[in-house]
Amino acid sequence: MAVWQTFRGVMTLRTETFVSFRDDPGGLRRGIVWLIAVTLIAGSLVFVTDLAQSLRPVEARVEAMQQGMEEGLRQMQRFMPPGSVPPDVLDQITEGFQAGMKIATEIAFLPTILPRPIAAFLESLGEWWSTPFARMGRWLGYALWVMLAAKLLGGRGGLRGFLATTSLYAIPQVITILRPVPFLGALLGWIAAVWGWLIYVKATAVAHGWVETVPTESGEVLERTRWGRAIAAVLLPLLVCVILALLLVMVVVIVIVAVSR
Repeated sequence: MAVWQTFRGVMTLRTETFVSFRDDPGGLRRGIVWLIAVTLIAGSLVFVTDLAQSLRPVEARVEAMQQGMEEGLRQMQRFMPPGSVPPDVLDQITEGFQAGMKIATEIAFLPTILPRPIAAFLESLGEWWSTPFARMGRWLGYALWVMLAAKLLGGRGGLRGFLATTSLYAIPQVITILRPVPFLGALLGWIAAVWGWLIYVKATAVAHGWVETVPTESGEVLERTRWGRAIAAVLLPLLVCVILALLLVMVVVIVIVAVSR
């Protein structure tokens, strides 16, 4: 019941759910457990499908890739003007792909210490179990910059409470368990990303005291969230990265023009 209440509270952006993580001394541990569990659940179907693919005979996988490449070329030619791609270019693409497949097949048949099914299982299992730690690395790296931006904007939250609340952003990723399903998986991925971003903004607002309760004359209590500050804190690191990237491109272009003269 507590798990369902937490899930529902986070998904519906209930302030009291985020406050419970922010003020709980063990809130950060709870948040990390949620992040790891959700990531593993979301990747479980991918693990099964990848394992099934890796256990197929090498010849069957090569044949499937060959068919996919040929279908891709046919689709490309269908959307391009007739004669726009010379036949020799298509031949070179096909020859290059076949050469690559030959090398990949030879590597796949190299002797291994463990039997191939066991090696394939352990490889797929390792990739599956490593996904939560990759997500944690991205979450922690970005959170430090958002924390700095929030402090510059007047935020009063501490690092532990901020990490405890923002770790909940991963919860919508549970719907991406259907990622291998064509079209539906991509749609659910976008929904989970937008939903997670809203949760991250709400968590930032709660962690830094940008959610206020205001009593009314009728005795009711209204909740006000300073969305502007929270959104600015979340987007400011991205904006800085974009500006720095543009400046770097400008510098490179200026240097190239100066050298070419």
